[in-house]
Amino acid sequence: RLSLLEASQASLQQQNAELKDLVNSLVLQQHGISFLAKLKDDINSTQANTSVVFEVVPNNQGGAYNSSTGVFTAPIDGVYYLSITSRCVNGIGDAEIVTSSNASSTPEVQCRVDSDVTNDAGSCMVATRMRKGEEAWVRTFETVGPLFCFR
Repeated sequence: RLSLLEASQASLQQQNAELKDLVNSLVLQQHGISFLAKLKDDINSTQANTSVVFEVVPNNQGGAYNSSTGVFTAPIDGVYYLSITSRCVNGIGDAEIVTSSNASSTPEVQCRVDSDVTNDAGSCMVATRMRKGEEAWVRTFETVGPLFCFR
């Protein structure tokens, strides 16, 4: 009898967890997921393949952007629109949006922004399907000189 009760309890706990996930997904779908992140200060220099962490986050609806790591984690399955804008004052401002996939350990480049002359600016945008838990972030793809901003 005790083992039957324990099995029932485990089953109910599993169902409760699934219902909580469903409710969270419905709330996120209803209220939306969005974020805007900016640099606190200019980036003076980085090496290639360095993640860019945007510390100032005026909007983080859904709480999916982590300003400590610079990583956006998809809270639910869906199509996400991601963009970056950089302005190079003096040097190279090459960056890319990359995503992780639950199916692959190699990040996939979604788009690149290339601003490499004085006072040059560039943007890139992508709409990409992401599954819950997959990640997106911005990284440099060449050694970067002084940057005015990334957005």
